[in-house]
Amino acid sequence: MYFGIGNGIHQRDLDNVEKNDGYAYYEKHIVSKNLGCRAWGGNLGSGVALKLFDPKIIKEYTKVQEKYYRKAKIYDLIRILGSKGLVFSEGALWKRHRKVVSSAFHFEFLKEMIPHMVEATMDYFKQLQKKNLTNIRNDFEYISGDVVGKVFFGEEFSQLQIDGMPLSLFLKELTMEAWGVTFSWPNLVLGSKFVKAKIMPRHRELLKQSYKFADFCFKKVQERRQAFLDNKRTDSKCLLDLLVRNNIENPEEGFDIEEIVHEFATFCIAGMDTTGHTLAMCSYYYLQNPQCKEKLLKEIDEYLSDSQSITIDSVNKMEYMHAFIQETLRLGTPTFRTFLREALEDHKLDDITVKKGTFVCFSFFPNNYGEEYHDEPLKFDPKRWLDANSKTRQSIAKEAFTFIPFSAGSRNCIGQHLALIETKIVFGLFLKHFEYHLNPGYKLRMTIRFLYEPEMDIVYSIQKKSQKK
Repeated sequence: MYFGIGNGIHQRDLDNVEKNDGYAYYEKHIVSKNLGCRAWGGNLGSGVALKLFDPKIIKEYTKVQEKYYRKAKIYDLIRILGSKGLVFSEGALWKRHRKVVSSAFHFEFLKEMIPHMVEATMDYFKQLQKKNLTNIRNDFEYISGDVVGKVFFGEEFSQLQIDGMPLSLFLKELTMEAWGVTFSWPNLVLGSKFVKAKIMPRHRELLKQSYKFADFCFKKVQERRQAFLDNKRTDSKCLLDLLVRNNIENPEEGFDIEEIVHEFATFCIAGMDTTGHTLAMCSYYYLQNPQCKEKLLKEIDEYLSDSQSITIDSVNKMEYMHAFIQETLRLGTPTFRTFLREALEDHKLDDITVKKGTFVCFSFFPNNYGEEYHDEPLKFDPKRWLDANSKTRQSIAKEAFTFIPFSAGSRNCIGQHLALIETKIVFGLFLKHFEYHLNPGYKLRMTIRFLYEPEMDIVYSIQKKSQKK
């Protein structure tokens, strides 16, 4: 257990960004080597937090989280953007949303999204090829934001702006600020009521921008609904169309306007930042591990040679690319733990007593870096995912909850297949069209903002392959 003044364990882990090799230092290098450590706790502001590590305990937790837990109140500020979306909704509302949204993510839907992914990627590459230096995560987030925005909102998404800023960028900056305030001492110690009182300028501005975003999206959803009522729009070309038509044709079961807006925010936040981060980390590990280059480029030449002919079948045949991404998610996952949930009553998780009011989550790093589950866990080695007899594959076969980059249980990531397909396509096309280099003095240190991410931007010198002299 650890107890510290103010932000508690959050501040201790932030201090490790400078003192050691990153925010998750304790879990990567200490907990992962303590084979008997099943969970660990400490204070988070004025509350008590418990992190679960043991795959069997995590599995049990996912089975009872709907019964004994709710999302922690410290997230009230982020709930303004998505309390009725899949991430923050609870009970019957969550079940209804999961059922409706799941029905959209079928195989045919994923197939239809491939051309949009390729088009968004190649269009942005026209801008990227004009640069000599680039912050690669920003580039990948732009592509990911365009893809997820069009999946939800349709082709019109690219034209949507708030205060002259692209909607995806406005939401990204808003989310970052909301997350920063959420884990600041006023919210952790005094609670969201203090923040909502608007005493501090930062809090007033955050709430103003949050309601501005909500009002803008509410208006756009109403406009789409009216277009269907007026028969100006008849085809369902995106998720928003499906939800709006369901609202019109089945008002008892369909989402209301606010629910649709919250689901849009949820999809954009989850899809843009996490996929953009994964792509940036893939590009970093590619440079650091030249032994992977030949096999990756061979698959890219075989399955992504013609961008106009890319299909879901060809993408799914990229086995080494898939293994490379899995290894990236093991060592540099964008979400190193789940959202905190608050215990509603005293209960037990196996032999661990959880008291009412305790914040509980499960963390990925102790298992991702655990010597118990992986040979040479600090080594980047995609081959561990291709060998059925590797320690990694054997560990997962024995207990699937050993490696869960997209969470697990009923609340696992609903868009994980879309995200993996997008990552393969965007990263593959990036390697096909560009050469890039990192400053030799760059040192990767990971911190926590909205995601688990590099403290310093990953900036590349970049050159289009066709322009290479």
